[in-house]
Amino acid sequence: MDSSLLVVLCRCAGLRFALPATQVRRVLGAVQFVSLTGLGGCVVGIVNVANVNLGLCDARIALGLTSAHLEPSHRFIELESATVGTRHWLLWVEEVIGIIAVTADQLDGLRVADNAVVRHALRLPLETVPLLDLAALEPGAVTSA
Repeated sequence: MDSSLLVVLCRCAGLRFALPATQVRRVLGAVQFVSLTGLGGCVVGIVNVANVNLGLCDARIALGLTSAHLEPSHRFIELESATVGTRHWLLWVEEVIGIIAVTADQLDGLRVADNAVVRHALRLPLETVPLLDLAALEPGAVTSA
C-alpha cells in the first residue's frame, strides 16, 4: 500500500514551503487585485476569477515575512477548503517549484497551537520545509460569490 502524500513545493523570499496537493485546484498567473484592509490574518484582497470574487492571502505574511510588490512572475494558487469543499480562495506565492510525493516517515508533527499555520515539517533529502496548514490560512467568507 502506498502511503505517500503529494505536496506542492513553493517559494517566497527564498523560503521553501509545501502545500497539500489535494487542496490545490490550479495555479494562476498573478494579476492585479482589489486591495482590502482590516480583514486580519494574511488576507490582502480579492481577485475576480471567472466572474467569482476569491479572497487572496499573502503567503509571505502567513510565514511572518514582509509582503512584497506584485511581480508578473508571481503565482496565485487556487485552493479548495478542506472543510467546505465548495469554497475556494487564492494564495499568493512568488514561485511554484513543483509537485513531489513524500512518505509518512518524512512527515514530522510539530507541537504547536491549534490555529498554527505550520503543523508539520517535511524532511526532504537536502532540507526540511514547513507544510502549511491551509485551514489556518483560509480567509472564510470575505467576499461574495
